[in-house]
Amino acid sequence: MNKKEDNLSAKEIKPPYLSLTTLEKLLGLLSTRRLDEITPSYLEAQGFSKFDIGIIPSTLKFLKIIEDGSKIAEVAKKLHLQGEAKKEALQSIVKIAYQKLFKTIDKPYEMPTQELTNEFIASYELSPRVARTAVPAFLWLCEESGMKEKSLLPRKRLSGSKRTVTKSEGKTKESNQNSLLKNHSAITTKLDIIKEFVENIDPQNADVEKIKTISGIVKDLLGAVEEPASNETKTDSGEGTA
Repeated sequence: MNKKEDNLSAKEIKPPYLSLTTLEKLLGLLSTRRLDEITPSYLEAQGFSKFDIGIIPSTLKFLKIIEDGSKIAEVAKKLHLQGEAKKEALQSIVKIAYQKLFKTIDKPYEMPTQELTNEFIASYELSPRVARTAVPAFLWLCEESGMKEKSLLPRKRLSGSKRTVTKSEGKTKESNQNSLLKNHSAITTKLDIIKEFVENIDPQNADVEKIKTISGIVKDLLGAVEEPASNETKTDSGEGTA
């Protein structure tokens, strides 16, 4: 086995900063499969992205779920338990993995998000960008282990957790947008256009990646209103002169 793969340095072993969807899927596999090791080829076969496959080993090493490179540790067997027994096992895994936090703060999962993010940056030498993803992962693990009450708010979609848009959904959205552009002349004010457009956005599909597209369409719509308005002014002034 490659020595570099077998021994990740302390700097490389960072707290989990996978998306919540990926982290949930990963723990689901460990809870339902009796595995001897976790390999890149196995993760690829399970549908994980190349990005996720690159950081999953570090995640599992941090949680002490794998050892000696890619071998599943004995503690991972406790994830097969059910109910309160599983929660207690996961709670032990979380407290040992995040011992830096629990040594200095009794209940870090109850801290305000900004303070907890700063604590992650200081304790684990993370960049602000990575810390902003690592904190939700930590809080989710605390919820799953029963230390923190589960949030009733809908989960925010993070990188790597995009919802797949079906062809029919894509065609419907495109049709709605085209319809708005064709019928802009029937809408009298900019506010009406924006209101009409927003009402046709699918909230579940308004990912960050689409903000630029949405902004561009809104600008086009606004421009479409301004052009007829300026033409009408020219026509009126021409008629007045005649």
